[in-house]
Amino acid sequence: MEDDDVAAVTTPEQFKALGHPMRHRLLFALAQSEATISQLAVALGSNKGNVAHHLKVLAAAGLVRPAATRAVRGGTEQYYRRASPGLRYDDAATTQTAPAKPTTGLTRPGTACCSASTSQHSHPQSASMSIKLTEYSS
Repeated sequence: MEDDDVAAVTTPEQFKALGHPMRHRLLFALAQSEATISQLAVALGSNKGNVAHHLKVLAAAGLVRPAATRAVRGGTEQYYRRASPGLRYDDAATTQTAPAKPTTGLTRPGTACCSASTSQHSHPQSASMSIKLTEYSS
């Protein structure tokens, strides 16, 4: 996947938007083609109100956008599409912009932060991950 096809996830709104499984499902469904709220509700087995809410959160985060409209009976239907075919998470950039919260009271002095022994202990300072949103299978 080329860099032009991948959007960096950097804002708190984007991370929050990606924090719900229904929004992941919506992004994967929109990988197949543009779709309306009604079409997405049927495809995902959910109701239109739920789909509309989650699309609104994804749109506010810049992860989906309106694609086209179509006249139907007494109104119009809005088609949605993903803003980018892929997403990139860059932990180094994220941790530089997000201040660390104090951990007072979360661990006792002298205890390890995980179950790994000291000789096996390693937490990477930064990691980068890129995913292609069309590789999901249900």
